[in-house]
Amino acid sequence: SMGLGAFVAGMIVADSEYRHQLEADVTPFKGLLLGLFFIAVGMSANLELLFDMPLVILGLTVALMLIKFAVIVPLARMQGLELWAAVRTGLVLAQGGEFAFVLLTAGVTGLLIDQFAADIVVIVITLSMALTPLLVGLGNRLGGKPVERPFDEIDEDEHPVIIAGFGRFGQIVGRLLTSRHIPFTVLESSASQVEFVRRYGNKTYYGDATRLDLLRAAHVDKARAIVIAVDDVEASLRIANQVRESCPKVKILARAHDRHHEMRLREFGADYVIRETLLSSLGLATELLTHLGIAKSEADRIVAAFAGHDARTLNRQMAVYHDESQFRQSVLDAAEELRELFKEDAEALDAADAQ
Repeated sequence: SMGLGAFVAGMIVADSEYRHQLEADVTPFKGLLLGLFFIAVGMSANLELLFDMPLVILGLTVALMLIKFAVIVPLARMQGLELWAAVRTGLVLAQGGEFAFVLLTAGVTGLLIDQFAADIVVIVITLSMALTPLLVGLGNRLGGKPVERPFDEIDEDEHPVIIAGFGRFGQIVGRLLTSRHIPFTVLESSASQVEFVRRYGNKTYYGDATRLDLLRAAHVDKARAIVIAVDDVEASLRIANQVRESCPKVKILARAHDRHHEMRLREFGADYVIRETLLSSLGLATELLTHLGIAKSEADRIVAAFAGHDARTLNRQMAVYHDESQFRQSVLDAAEELRELFKEDAEALDAADAQ
């Protein structure tokens, strides 16, 4: 069926390099598509069944949601969630899934189930979905979750720099810019972090930088650079991809968690990427070598050689990033090259000692 085919296509695309671009393209139409979906659901529901057998329909709806709730809560607890969080998860996910409509259509077409049974299931799932907002509200009350406030309106002129994420990393960048009187706009998705930063006089906006409309409201198209300092890996990739596609002239500077994250950011168009632990680990290694009796100049040379080798290796691996066999071989080659460098350094040191 077209519905099942579309679902499978979406599953395939979800793990591809096109995922973030497709999300950016579809986002403006999300409300329209959801509206069409629920209109189609409403049109497919046989409401006469609800009036003909209300107790049966309501009983099946309650049974469905109770069974799902009873299954989800223990699973959530097994994954380490606290009790209130597990209960809230169970309430939020207790409804029937929309994929059931696709399966029911395919089942009726393939004569696996009769139309009457399918109509009952459709109305039961529809009712469970209609009850979901009430259950979400109940879950928020049980968990003491505050009502999320709307994103801030960005009312100031364009600034040359936008910082997405204002945690420890973003704050250091912001402080350096402030020291040189360079204005910048901050987008931070954590409301508590925004309030904390504002106490110290920093201009910070509560907003999700993965949303293209908010980036445009922050005048990303007129900025000279954007600093991506968010913690979430997928969010950082989505921001990089959207900025590169919509504003190709804006320089993208990003923080990466590890090598894999760095390669993905570079693939999505980031101009400059720094792994968050690279410089700190190199600085610590320099101090350690000096403490162990190696001259400061020699320690600096050793660390610089390692950093250069690491950068060259990363560039080579970027060229074969999507070829698993070649990428694996590049990792092995880099390890062997590093061993050779250590060996050459050791031999040079022995020769110097001999003299």
